[in-house]
Amino acid sequence: MNKQENNIALTDITSNTGFKRIAYAIRQATVTAQYRSSQQNDRTYEVRYGLGQELMRKVHHRNDFLCALAEFLFQYNSETAREEEKAARALAHIHKQASYTLTREERYKRNLRVSIATEHIDEIAKLIDRSGSPELIGSMLVAYGYARDTFQASRNDHASNEPSDNEITQ
Repeated sequence: MNKQENNIALTDITSNTGFKRIAYAIRQATVTAQYRSSQQNDRTYEVRYGLGQELMRKVHHRNDFLCALAEFLFQYNSETAREEEKAARALAHIHKQASYTLTREERYKRNLRVSIATEHIDEIAKLIDRSGSPELIGSMLVAYGYARDTFQASRNDHASNEPSDNEITQ
């Protein structure tokens, strides 16, 4: 550790809700999107090839890393909102209503993913400030984003669009 780094328990990082939620977004935009595209012919969401490499190139400079992460999260949330809007419009048309509010079950059936909230971004910023190491937080975030959850039974579970209760506590 260099002089600017502070000791932070690694489990404080990996158990942080914002950390888990943003790792989920990275996973959804990379591993899960690629699986759905290649194995299920589902091209709802763009596959973000090279996202991990891009973030890893930026981890050495806090501001560069956070700018790259913010740009990804902006694109991720925009794409997520666009797909939610399309699904709500389709259901409104089916139900002959002017508008339609998606239920959790409908979101699941349509493989819609969860948006990232400002509090999740705040939590990542706090972790970086507490640790003094954008390298540590950024590297772990990318690793978690590309890793499969231990409780996923098979590769078919990549199709899951909602984080499980075990994965993310609200």
